Amino acid sequence: MNSTTLAESSMFSMEIKKSKFIGRAIPLLCEKDSDFWLEKIRTEERGAAHHCFAWRFGLDRVQERYSDDGEPSGTAGRPILDVIRRQQLDCLLVVVTRYFGGTLLGANGLVRAYTEAAAGALQAAVKMALFQATVLEVTLPYSDYGRLEYALHNEGVHILESDFTDNVRLRLLLSLQDTSHWQAAIQEWTAGRATIHLSPPVWAGRVDHGELRLKNLPQGL
Repeated sequence: MNSTTLAESSMFSMEIKKSKFIGRAIPLLCEKDSDFWLEKIRTEERGAAHHCFAWRFGLDRVQERYSDDGEPSGTAGRPILDVIRRQQLDCLLVVVTRYFGGTLLGANGLVRAYTEAAAGALQAAVKMALFQATVLEVTLPYSDYGRLEYALHNEGVHILESDFTDNVRLRLLLSLQDTSHWQAAIQEWTAGRATIHLSPPVWAGRVDHGELRLKNLPQGL
């Protein structure tokens, strides 16, 4: 199953009737990360009246939580979560901090403000499409490297790492569903001289501008 998360954190701010709203969108590695970020924001913005938030985590077993943090019920946390859901994002926290400007906005005004601040933070974020992948470690003689490197480049295979010692060692990032194909192709291109080690499945991501990333992605996906 594929999903989309954030590649990095983002921020958006706006002012309505002298109330300042600061939206932050933060990728999560696990549910407990939300507590760390909430505490950090509360400390940094200790003069604010409210820190309303929502987070969504997981693919097969989705978990969600939201809080109005003292705003009227249903005017802040749930609208933030609705923005996350509409954009079909996972494994992230959105916090909207409000500095009260002295003018009441009313329930409808608060819903619009928190929705806009959350949407602004997410619009500013770099998205990352997640997919199941594997890392293929290939060891081969130097005599086969040029041919294999040319073939991998033409096929758009991402080489994570190249190591040149007694032999050539390559670490390739592949979509999990393509793993069997590439194992067979590499053995064919090297006439069986390559040694291949297959890693357990991992999660990789491709950001908006096409860059491929492999990192410690959210647990439990």
